[in-house]
Amino acid sequence: LGVVGSGYTPLQNEEHAEFLNRLADESGAIFDTAGSLRGGRQVFVTMRLSCPSPPHPRTPPLRPRNAARERSGRLWHLFHHADTQAGVRGTAWAGYQSVVEYVDHFAPVRTKGDKTQARATRLLTTDEPARIKQAAWSALVPV
Repeated sequence: LGVVGSGYTPLQNEEHAEFLNRLADESGAIFDTAGSLRGGRQVFVTMRLSCPSPPHPRTPPLRPRNAARERSGRLWHLFHHADTQAGVRGTAWAGYQSVVEYVDHFAPVRTKGDKTQARATRLLTTDEPARIKQAAWSALVPV
């Protein structure tokens, strides 16, 4: 931690995302990369500024609400309908397994290459997938 002045106000990630979405909408900038470091204690986003000429087609900006809706829909499907949950459907264990399956096989990745490979690399090189799985497990296990 560091020393900050009286004018310091921490911002939540959602507040940053709203600001960056407005910036993208107004300036034509496009999201390039986003992620977290140190178990989520640091987050980052890189954006590319659009060149004024020649015009380039815009990439749709990252929309946290749409991403959350897609994630919820996928998790709901995994919990209620996935063949992988057939023997435990409707249980707390199925809930945990749905989260694990989502993180390992469906969580969005930013890559121009193979998404499966990018997810595997993320699982092996970052703490975020393990943090999400641990949070899901902690929600199931009584303290």
